[in-house]
Formats: sequence, C-alpha cells, structure tokens
Amino acid sequence: MDVRDLFERHHLSVFRYMLRLTGSRETAEDLTQEVFVRVARSLAGYTDMGRERAWIFSIAANVFRNSKREAVRRLSPRDARSVDSIEDSLSANEPADRVSLEEALSSLSEIERQVFLMRELGGLSYAEIAAITGLSVGSVRNRIYRARMSLRNWLTKSTRFPRGWRLAEEKS
Repeated sequence: MDVRDLFERHHLSVFRYMLRLTGSRETAEDLTQEVFVRVARSLAGYTDMGRERAWIFSIAANVFRNSKREAVRRLSPRDARSVDSIEDSLSANEPADRVSLEEALSSLSEIERQVFLMRELGGLSYAEIAAITGLSVGSVRNRIYRARMSLRNWLTKSTRFPRGWRLAEEKS
C-alpha cells in the first residue's frame, strides 16, 4: 500500500468531509492536503490493514481540530467580534425562504457535525467513529440521530412547503 493509492481512493471523501466542516473550498483543499501529508509520514507505522478509511478519517478529524485551534489562537478578541458581526449581517441579507445545507450543518454542534459527516460522507461505521472520537458507540448513534433530527427540523422550518404537506415518516 502506498500513499498515491490511498490518496486516489480516499481524497474525495476526505475533501467533502473537510468542505462541510469548514465551508471553504480553499481551506478544505489545504486541510485535505495536510491529511495526506500526515498519512505519508505515518504510513510506515500503520499496521491495521483493512481499516484504512477509519485511520485516514481519524487523521482528518485531528487535522481539523488542530486547524480550528490555530485559527482561534490567531484571532484577537476584536477580530472575533468583527467576524461575528460580518456573519450576522450576511445572514440578515439572505432571503428567508432560501436555505443551504451549509447553514443547516452550521446549526449543529461541532461534535454532531463531525460524527454526522463521518457517517454520511465518510461511510464509517458507528464503531469506527467511536474509536476516532473517543465516544461510546451509543453516544455516536445518539449524536448522529440528534444531528439528523436537527437538520430535518432546520430544513423543514426554513423551507416553505404546501399546506398540509408532511414528511413520509410522519404520515400514519
């Protein structure tokens, strides 16, 4: 197994994961590149063949956490207030009936967003996500369920549906 092979098989899912976490294509590309640099450095010590996807997503989760910590360190308190006011003004100018998946995902807590994206974009099992995050399998299931329900609520409240319309699961 070499890095090129791993990159070819997993870079798109890692990129999608990073894109949904960061909301920035450029940042997602940089973080994806960093993930595979770390994969290349760690490949000699990797022994658990067959679980490479979970291993790569574990590295991706760590790269994301580290980048977030670095971003917080670089921001002064004044910068943080500026970023908040810019985000508030942008969201105030968007039409009320228009919603994006990025907005819905940003409404989730960080851990809910991470486990949801690992499951949906990464295709990881609950056990693999638990191993990566340090949560129990039950907690992973619970957080993914809560993320799905939050996304569902966010999207249905933010979208105008015809009167009397209900989701298929709600119909009795």
